[in-house]
Amino acid sequence: MKDQSVNLLITDISMPDVDGIALSNMVKKKYSDTKVLVLSMHSRSDIIAKLVQYNIDGYLLKNAGKSELILAIESIMRGEKYFTEEVKQKYMESMFSPPNKKKSEVKLSKRETEILILIAKEDTVSEIADKLFISKNTVETHRKNIFRKLEIKNKAGAVKYAIQHDLIN
Repeated sequence: MKDQSVNLLITDISMPDVDGIALSNMVKKKYSDTKVLVLSMHSRSDIIAKLVQYNIDGYLLKNAGKSELILAIESIMRGEKYFTEEVKQKYMESMFSPPNKKKSEVKLSKRETEILILIAKEDTVSEIADKLFISKNTVETHRKNIFRKLEIKNKAGAVKYAIQHDLIN
């Protein structure tokens, strides 16, 4: 079978099996010539900044019309970058806004980071306790501290944080 190349990947951020941020990073690393257009409802500056860091080629919000989608695809295929005005504005605001307490500035202990990674890899409290040779209560205490420090509410937030900060693939 002949090797087929992909010229353009259009992806979302929120998908059931793989996070669009991780997918974009993987595609750009492995297939640098493939263009990546993100089409998403998310307009958070931290997500946009991460994708820009991964050298995506465009970002459209899902409320974009058909004509803007076509314009974005055509621009990207000509080798240009394409970001909607709202996305550009959010990104610029994040770049030049005064620093405040960001999740990326939160300092987790070495043990908290280990536990966060294991949570993100879907290990149970019992499995984490066994792997780290600590009690289930200690794992629960660390988990509560991690969630409080990162201002997250559940395992999905832990996975998202771990992906965004390159703790897991």
